[in-house]
Amino acid sequence: MIFPANSIARKLLVTMSLVVAGLVLVLGGLEIVQEYGRYRHEVDALWGQQVEARKKQLEMQVSDVVSYIEFKKSQVRAKVQGSLEARVRDAHGVASHLYEISKDSHSPKELRRLVREALRKQRFNNGRGYFFIFAMDGTVLLHAAQPELEQKNLLALQDTQGAFVIREMIELARSKGEGFVPYLWPKPGFPPDQEFEKISFIKYLPQLDCFIGAGEYLDDTEAEVKAEVLERIEKSRFGGGEYIFAGQWDGVSLAYPTKGRNMLGVTDANGVKVVAEAIALARKEGGFLLYVMPKVGEERNSLKLSYVRGVKDWQWYVGSGVYLDDLEAASAGARRELRREIAIIVGLSLLVMLAIFLAGLFVVRKTAGQIQHAFAAFEIFFDKAAREKVEMQTSGLHFEEFRSLAKAANQMLVERRAMEEGLRKSEEKYRVLIDTTGTGFVKIDGEGRVLDANQEYVRMTGHGDLAEILGRRVTEWTAEHDLAKNREAVQECARLGFIRHLQIDYVDGQGELTPMELNATVVQGEGQPEILTICHDVSLRKQMEEQLRQAQKMEAIGTLAGGIAHDFNNILAAILGYAEMAARSLPPEAGSAKADIQQVLRAGLRARDLVKQILTFSRKSGEERAPISPRPIVKEALKFLRASIPASVEIREDIASDCGAILADATNIHQIVVNLCTNAFHAMEAAGGVLTVIMKNVELDAGELAGEGDLQPGAYVLFSVGDTGPGMTPEVLSRIFDPYFTTKSVGKGSGMGLAVVHGIVKNYGGMVQVDSTMGSGTVFRVYLPRIGSGADAPESVQEWALPSGGQERILFVDDETSIAEMGKAMLSGLGYRVTARTNPLEALEEFRRQPGDFDLLITDQTMPKLSGLQLVQEVHDIRPGLPVILCTGYSAAIEEESAAAQGINYFLMKPLTMRMLTETVRKALGQ
Repeated sequence: MIFPANSIARKLLVTMSLVVAGLVLVLGGLEIVQEYGRYRHEVDALWGQQVEARKKQLEMQVSDVVSYIEFKKSQVRAKVQGSLEARVRDAHGVASHLYEISKDSHSPKELRRLVREALRKQRFNNGRGYFFIFAMDGTVLLHAAQPELEQKNLLALQDTQGAFVIREMIELARSKGEGFVPYLWPKPGFPPDQEFEKISFIKYLPQLDCFIGAGEYLDDTEAEVKAEVLERIEKSRFGGGEYIFAGQWDGVSLAYPTKGRNMLGVTDANGVKVVAEAIALARKEGGFLLYVMPKVGEERNSLKLSYVRGVKDWQWYVGSGVYLDDLEAASAGARRELRREIAIIVGLSLLVMLAIFLAGLFVVRKTAGQIQHAFAAFEIFFDKAAREKVEMQTSGLHFEEFRSLAKAANQMLVERRAMEEGLRKSEEKYRVLIDTTGTGFVKIDGEGRVLDANQEYVRMTGHGDLAEILGRRVTEWTAEHDLAKNREAVQECARLGFIRHLQIDYVDGQGELTPMELNATVVQGEGQPEILTICHDVSLRKQMEEQLRQAQKMEAIGTLAGGIAHDFNNILAAILGYAEMAARSLPPEAGSAKADIQQVLRAGLRARDLVKQILTFSRKSGEERAPISPRPIVKEALKFLRASIPASVEIREDIASDCGAILADATNIHQIVVNLCTNAFHAMEAAGGVLTVIMKNVELDAGELAGEGDLQPGAYVLFSVGDTGPGMTPEVLSRIFDPYFTTKSVGKGSGMGLAVVHGIVKNYGGMVQVDSTMGSGTVFRVYLPRIGSGADAPESVQEWALPSGGQERILFVDDETSIAEMGKAMLSGLGYRVTARTNPLEALEEFRRQPGDFDLLITDQTMPKLSGLQLVQEVHDIRPGLPVILCTGYSAAIEEESAAAQGINYFLMKPLTMRMLTETVRKALGQ
């Protein structure tokens, strides 16, 4: 029976035959190995002794040569230093002599020239050596090798390791007067960016405030030492004519017998790159190398053992070797005897194997025929199953394993049909899912070409149909500034297998940018890896993040404002208090001085109101609004500004007398006027111009309020500020209301002025419009809702009558000395007996000693060691019911509403005016 070439039956036949043959070979091989091992042991023992002896001899000879090289290397630096020091001292002596004989007849400049020219042509060390002279400020006075450097300052010159070479020389000359300086320096005849190790000896010449030096490249002297070493190596011989060989790590041979040739690629008869292997050993700690090579003068290859060590500083390998022919000859007889015995055993094994093989062949052929029949039945079954629904019959199969396989095949076909149906339905669900999630899905290859995508991704790219992007690279709709990032991301994803949270911009056909966030994973596709990417449009998230950053900025401003308010109110308290006392102490005829002080008081009250506004902002609490007429506020602000605006800027006012009332805080309106006018003045500061201020009643209809959100048509007050400055570009105009954005130089503005104006106007239900053209100036128009006619804002400073004082005793506590003294002066002037203290602990101790000596306690809230609230509690524990006035510039710990519950009769906010303080004291004592 003939079996097909690749059938299992044929394989079984061949395999069983090989198994039988293998068993015979194994048994015979064991015997061969045992006999061979006995003889090999004796031969190896002799061989090993001879090899070890030769190894020690080679290692000793090579180590002696390496030690000699190390000795010669150690002399290089000392030799160079000794030569340089002697040369420089000679040059220094020449320079000193020239100075002594010429100092009376020549200027210092001429003396330097004499020394320079005397040393310029001096050469040594075979013409390599020359002298240089540097002034102590780093200027080159002499450079014989590179005259073009003379008169240049090289103080900032660094070598490739970052050392300031000239600075080190100057510091050495100043500190020790002379010495050696190692550094890296370009070498003549080599590229200027290639530097070599160099040593210079310098010696300070105090008469001319400079130093003289000379240098030598170590490799020049080192080359001479290498030549001397190679000469000795070539003369070395030992043993039976063995020699020392040497070469560079680049493969060039330095000694007999291949001197001058590059042997790096040379191989022996076995393909061993001998020199390359020797260099590898030299780069490590050295070692032995076995290879074949003809003896000198012969053509026949012989086995050779060499020992190699490296000289790493010079990048040399040094070694020596011996041929092992004698050892081979000594063991030749034993090997011949071993081969004869092995041949006898192998012959007997072959005869036994042949008999077993013929006996098993009959059994194997019969079994193979039955297996061939079963496989033919399976072949017919699977051929039919690919086209129609059939079932494998098991009755004609001889082996139980084939019958089980037939049953499994029938079950597999049933499950495969069910799986194919489930897969078809799953694919339909998957396609519906990815097309309706609102998330972009795209599958690309390793080059970034689109293989598949859902409709949402097609929309993100600015296209209408999937066919428009299939086969195209995703970089075609990636924004230009993100192209490099996208390419790098594709490469990194292919390398790592995934990428997360990649943010890039897509651009559609109209040039509109869409920020995207991509998450990708590499999956195995049909024949190549593919990248499955999930894409999210993060435009809305970007907007929300920007809003959050804006809110955080404003919160930070509020925190800062609350922090400085306390200290600023203390300063204002002293200014207002002393100014008010000064005004009252002036005689009636001091009209001009009294008017000036009134201006100080008016400005101080305005500052107080501004601080109050800052505190309101920092606490996020409501402000006090009232119906007011903005006209007098605007006029007062313009009068205030006129003094600070130069005459080159003309202010033109057109303020209607019948301007209606608005519901606002006077301080906020004043701030709007000052901020807008200050911006207009800054725009014209360089060339001058006209600042136009207009205020009047207007009526706005729905068309004029289009796009302004919740604003309703009706009556408004228009406040307009225009300038004739250079105007603003569209880019600047789009950002003018951003906090901290400013085009002014440092010190001119914080970038908050227009942001504050915009915030106030929006809070009052109004709007701000801006018109600006480059070269034609800018106009800001503020519209505020009008509520009818309103009263003018009250004057900031009014005359008032002092309340009558008394003889009561008052304890006044404030950690600010100026406020404590001011309060005492105010109240003492009215007849009160005032004890002022700046330390709350001292005040408490005095009250403990004499609790009945005081009728009223006035205390600051924020003080070191003991707060005002704690002081009040301690005082009330000693004397309940004592009237208390608590003052504060700012405190987050207590508000006016909670002060009464803490046993405080009156709560005053700094800065305190004389009227506020005296009237409150009278009320407290009246209780």
